[in-house]
Amino acid sequence: WQGACLGTGKKRLRSIHQKLRRTMLGSSGAIEEQPEAKFLEAHKHWKTESGRPSEIAAINEKALRRFEMLGYPQSKHEMFTFVNVRSLGEINFVQPFWKSPEKAFLDSVVYEGCEKSHIALVDGVYSPELSNLSAVDNDLETSVLKKSDAEYLQKVLTEEDDPFSVLNGAFFSKGLSLNIKPKVVVSAPIQITVISTGGEMPSSFPRILIRLGELGELKVIVRYVGVGGSYFVNSELDAILGDGSGMTFTQIQEDETNSLHFSRIRLRMGRNSRFHSVNASSGCRLARHHYSARLEGEGAEFNLKGVNVLIGEEQAHYYVKVFHSAPSCVSN
Repeated sequence: WQGACLGTGKKRLRSIHQKLRRTMLGSSGAIEEQPEAKFLEAHKHWKTESGRPSEIAAINEKALRRFEMLGYPQSKHEMFTFVNVRSLGEINFVQPFWKSPEKAFLDSVVYEGCEKSHIALVDGVYSPELSNLSAVDNDLETSVLKKSDAEYLQKVLTEEDDPFSVLNGAFFSKGLSLNIKPKVVVSAPIQITVISTGGEMPSSFPRILIRLGELGELKVIVRYVGVGGSYFVNSELDAILGDGSGMTFTQIQEDETNSLHFSRIRLRMGRNSRFHSVNASSGCRLARHHYSARLEGEGAEFNLKGVNVLIGEEQAHYYVKVFHSAPSCVSN
């Protein structure tokens, strides 16, 4: 099946490239390379080199079609008015060469109190051998994305309008799934450390899905760090909060100075659920944080605070969108 899927993908990519070629011809007849072409060419090689389950491959294909429809964002795009993303198209993104970080480095980026409730993603891939969940084994279920998760990710793609979020869907090969059963209060904060090993601008596409059951309670810290060099991390985190549940969420962006960081937090919140968040960013060459929250149950509460510490030409951008889909909801 995978071989057939690759063939289908190559045929579609040829069609897309033909369309792009027609739109890129200038008055002189010379081709003016567009940002879309870089991503599409990278995707062709990415698919050839990466094995992935059939349900993930289906998401990749659907996301690629969605990106074709949305196109590469321009300055007139509401989400990117103040973000110069065109320079991204000038970079030759390559797959990272996966290498395990040194234990001393890993120990240095795990916060006190999370030593036994820590999850590591290296270059976008969940690493069970570098993770330690012994303090919370009975509180949650951790796995790579399952078929039921893939069905949800397929659904959200149909309403996605952020081109870089769609690119995550097109490129990711494995993801992390966290499931907390109803009425479970997770006994320790969970730290998810997203480590980029760096090099000459390799790209990674972490994908995380959290399901918090009714009346459950969870504290999550997501920390982005780099071992060195330059890189592009394009991350996506979905959280589904059941009725009466509460999540405290902290995101720490500490990427290398010459890196590029795009992160997307997508929330679906049930009745009387609570999401309290702090986003802290040290900036980098270009950092962009996109939050979208759908308050779907009556009395849902969304709170977001942020702090940035930037030096020189470092940048940190935010785009936040909240949908009040039920009465008596609160957002701050």
